[in-house]
Amino acid sequence: MGDLVQSLMVVNEEIGFYEKNLVPGLFLIGLLQSEAVFASEKLSFSIDGKKTEFVWFKEQSITISASCVKSGQIKKCQAKQALDNVKSSLLEKEHFGRNPGTMLCSEQLKGTVVWAKDKSGNERTFCKFSDGSLVGSGSLFFYGNKNSR
Repeated sequence: MGDLVQSLMVVNEEIGFYEKNLVPGLFLIGLLQSEAVFASEKLSFSIDGKKTEFVWFKEQSITISASCVKSGQIKKCQAKQALDNVKSSLLEKEHFGRNPGTMLCSEQLKGTVVWAKDKSGNERTFCKFSDGSLVGSGSLFFYGNKNSR
């Protein structure tokens, strides 16, 4: 069984995340674990001069604060609840070039839009909630569209 598990999970030590190979046995292991663990990458941004850690789940199009992630799973936090409930269909049709993810944050979810910089100086926006959790504005827009279908 150890060889099977080793062949299913490849540890990429350079960026510190697990990548699952698509093989038939994966479904069985997923049932045994009861929850899927998705490939993720740790990201770090500076917000108001303070280093803030995030986890990026590429396949799910989610960038969320590390405080919302435990053992590779997104746990209950306001940022996760926002992804489950946000709807872009409630946006005004004319948003005059404004970032729709930030509009969803401030207008629909009553969060605070914050600007963040990575170590290369690239800027991104996140939505911050009263529990301190954060989610990328791009993730909000993606799930807003998905939830509006």
